[in-house]
Amino acid sequence: MRSSRALAALLLAVLAVTLSAQQAFVGRWNLTSAGENPAPYWLEVKEEGGKLTAKFLNRGGHPTPVENVRVEGDELVFTFGAANQPQAEFRGKLAGGKLTGTLKRGDRTITLSGGHPPAWPPSNANGQHTYGPPVTLFDGRSLDAFRRRCEQCAALGLTNIYSPTGTTAKFTADDYKIGAENMRNAGEAARQFGMTAMVEAVRASTFISTLPTLLAVTRAAAHPNLKPLLDFYHFWSGNNRLEDLDLIRPGEIGHVHFQDVPDMPRELLDNNTRFIPGDGISPLNTMLRKLVEKGYRGSLSVELFLARLREGDPYDAAREIRQKAEPVMRAAGVL
Repeated sequence: MRSSRALAALLLAVLAVTLSAQQAFVGRWNLTSAGENPAPYWLEVKEEGGKLTAKFLNRGGHPTPVENVRVEGDELVFTFGAANQPQAEFRGKLAGGKLTGTLKRGDRTITLSGGHPPAWPPSNANGQHTYGPPVTLFDGRSLDAFRRRCEQCAALGLTNIYSPTGTTAKFTADDYKIGAENMRNAGEAARQFGMTAMVEAVRASTFISTLPTLLAVTRAAAHPNLKPLLDFYHFWSGNNRLEDLDLIRPGEIGHVHFQDVPDMPRELLDNNTRFIPGDGISPLNTMLRKLVEKGYRGSLSVELFLARLREGDPYDAAREIRQKAEPVMRAAGVL
């Protein structure tokens, strides 16, 4: 009897140590590879019913589930890879709150290290906020702040920077001439850093709220590094018509925000009513086909502010968006 109790106690102690070791790896990890050209990686480890599961982002694409997640001694171990390819193995240890390990596939070994992402407090983008000092991009006299921002973005390998036209100020016809000149200067500032500046019409703006006005002002700016950005939500929820898309010249659009609009009075629309493509009533098929006709071959960015997506799991949000958006794109013949 005593030996049975002792064995049970020993097994419980071993289980407790194992669970404690597993728990140390649980969470999200921002990882970076070592070397002259570091690349970003991402790992999320979960413990469910005493068993570890994980998702891993291998530089690009999206996080995917990995296999054989376990703790061997003081190492976290898992494997991943397509069924028809050699499997890669990760082995990592904890030290000083950081996870450091190796990713090995065949003869190639990559060293990864990193820590947990910052813990952000709960937030409500549409609630009341106490704002800090504003960051001035254009002070009405110079574009020095804008140039600094372009320099920062270029250092990150980015090629595009954009600004919405949201404002409630009063404007005159002469203001649009000044606006075109300012946009030309912004395009020239972006060119100095190998970037393209883009302008987005905002449905509630008192300056540029429609596609025709956006095209008119950016054309008046006449700079190769300045382009209009077309936002599907602002276009279809604002004072635009489908026929306005015919105004677009081949290759004129620099980038596209891809969203849907719900079936409700336009007066009730706000940032919380931007829907995933396919969930609303926008004529997305026609709009996408028209963009292809006008020579647009760029990416489609799904820009949403729905609370359930902001507060939920990023992987689940991306999966839902992909499942709904891709059929819309296939139906339009753009995927």
